[in-house]
Amino acid sequence: MKSYVSEKIEIRDSVIHGKGMFAKQHIKKDEIVFIKGGHILSREELFTSEKINSYLPIADNFFIAACSPDEEEQIKLFNNHSCEPNCGLRGEITFIAIKDIYPNEELTCDYAFIDDEDYSFKCNCGSPSCRKVVTGRDWKIPQLQRKYYEYFAEYLKKKIDAVM
Repeated sequence: MKSYVSEKIEIRDSVIHGKGMFAKQHIKKDEIVFIKGGHILSREELFTSEKINSYLPIADNFFIAACSPDEEEQIKLFNNHSCEPNCGLRGEITFIAIKDIYPNEELTCDYAFIDDEDYSFKCNCGSPSCRKVVTGRDWKIPQLQRKYYEYFAEYLKKKIDAVM
C-alpha cells in the first residue's frame, strides 16, 4: 500500500508548489524514481470517500488512492507539474527519470502524462515552454504526444492510439 520513493530523493520546499521531491544524488535516465502506492478505487468510491487527495488515475474509472486521511501519509508523492518534466511513466504507477537528473533538481512530471479530468490551473513551472494554463485534458495536445508519447500512462496511450 505504501508508495516507494528512491533513496536518492528528499522532500523539500518547492518554488513550483508547496513541497517537492528533489534529487540528493545523480539519477540516471530510465531509473525508477518512485512508484505510487495505495488502494484501487473506482471513481465513485474515490469521490465519495473522506479523502480524495493524493490519487493517481490508472484507467478512466479507476484510481490508486488512500482510503482515509491516516493512509495518505504513506502514499503521498510530492510530484509537481512542469511543462518541461524530467520524470514520466512506465506503465500506470511507476515513474522513471526521462533524462539524467542532477543533485538539487526538482523531480517533475507533466500532468498531461497522467490525467484525463476536468480541471485547470495557472502553471508556475517557469520553464521556457510553459503552457501558462494546465488542464486535465492536455494529453490531447499533439505536440506533447509526439515529444513524450512513451512516458504517458498506458490508459492514455490507448486513447492517443485510437485517434491516430
